[in-house]
Amino acid sequence: MRKIWLAASLLPAAFAPFPAGAETTFTIPPESGHLLQVVQADPAADTGRTIIILQDAHVNEQAQRSIASILDDLSRRQGIHLILLEGADGNAGLSSLRRMGTPSGRRELAEKYLKDGWFSGAEYLDVISDQPLKLWGVEEQESYDRNFEAFFAVQRARAATLAHLGELKRPVQALAEKVWTPPMRALLAGRTELESEARSMGEYVKLLTDTMREAGVAAAGFPNLLRYAQALQLDREMDPARIAQEQADAVAVLRGRNPEAASSLASLALEVRDGKAKHAVFYRALAAALEREGITLSAYPAMDSYVRAIGLRADVDAKEFWQELEKGYELAMANLAVTEDAALLLRLGNTLALCERLMTLHWTPDDYARYQADASLLAASEWAPKLEELCLRWEVPVAEPQSVEELERTLHQAEKFYDLARARDAQIVGRSLERMQAQGETTAVLILGGFHTDRVAALFAKQGASVAIVTPNAGKDTDDARYAQVLLLKRESLRSRPAVLSALASAGESP
Repeated sequence: MRKIWLAASLLPAAFAPFPAGAETTFTIPPESGHLLQVVQADPAADTGRTIIILQDAHVNEQAQRSIASILDDLSRRQGIHLILLEGADGNAGLSSLRRMGTPSGRRELAEKYLKDGWFSGAEYLDVISDQPLKLWGVEEQESYDRNFEAFFAVQRARAATLAHLGELKRPVQALAEKVWTPPMRALLAGRTELESEARSMGEYVKLLTDTMREAGVAAAGFPNLLRYAQALQLDREMDPARIAQEQADAVAVLRGRNPEAASSLASLALEVRDGKAKHAVFYRALAAALEREGITLSAYPAMDSYVRAIGLRADVDAKEFWQELEKGYELAMANLAVTEDAALLLRLGNTLALCERLMTLHWTPDDYARYQADASLLAASEWAPKLEELCLRWEVPVAEPQSVEELERTLHQAEKFYDLARARDAQIVGRSLERMQAQGETTAVLILGGFHTDRVAALFAKQGASVAIVTPNAGKDTDDARYAQVLLLKRESLRSRPAVLSALASAGESP
């Protein structure tokens, strides 16, 4: 059976699929992205195929540059040339444009299009690269068009609906000051500060785990959160100067006993200095070299703590960590909401937040599942009167009267966007596998939005393909308004790319 394993000897962004009897290792440049999750193929259906799902961040320049870098590395060094695309149907390649203008002219213009959001990272690379890239859209056009229209229906209603939801949120915030306990308010404030980057992840994790303990939330169900918290505690106790001294002492001992191992470590230290390797790799190598000489790390307590912190972080599953972060918050808040009104306000606040994420099209698969399990979450005509009653009971000004029936209709119309998006998942999987079969490829990259990723990965696994989910490094969040604008412009004028063709043709003299 073909399996994908996390390769312990490599950087965290590496993974290794093992076809029958032979090992092939794929790596992701750590400066460009990291491996988020691996999904193994169903053993009963294993076809030996591997899909690298590269999560997209639309119209985010740094993310698109990271995607281009990852694709270039996979193609140039690892021979993976087939790039499957969401949002396109059939041949989406731009390699024919390489013969237009000069290389420097093409790059200059491609840079402009990338900055403006006109090009994705894959399109940018296809224009400037010399690699045999094969970009292929795996959408069924009619299904995508229906989803596209639903997207713009949400955009048209977005501003007015968010304003209405904002009016409803104002009394919730005022009620929290009266109804919630100080620990509940502190945890909500900490989460808000984390989202706005006013509080570090380490500070928030300490607040959350302390609050969970106070609220009686069992720690056993949060292994990744606890590993992270333990690593933070070790960090706080560390003495960098002592670690450096113990490292020098350990290397000196090795130099006396095994000069070859010491020389290898010196070379690795230079790679760390130059950014070619991470500190974790060096210290693991040092610990292994000492162990071979019969020396345990406990002889160097400061360095031992540092290596243990590294190990704890390496054992944190990124996806599960974020899930535990959310689950821990929800359980702590629920346990602290000991009165009926506090619990009701918590539900109302969560419902309003869910509705806001819907209207900004930021729903996660968990949000969608939550709605499927309880359609009343969008029933404003049911929960808005409860909010008004709570306001009257606690003498808090109620929101300005607006039509909750109209709000409810708009929310349900917006939710249709996600129904249509979910319906595309099976088509994307089927068309991807068909294209791999037609091209004779056993490995391909699929660039895909985050909402689709989990279900598409599960469908691939059921069809016998192993999946590695990779997240590109990104800077600031995507500008949603800019994305909508670019998407509309692309749809109207880039089907045949006349503007691009004309500009590239004049980008210097043809070579």
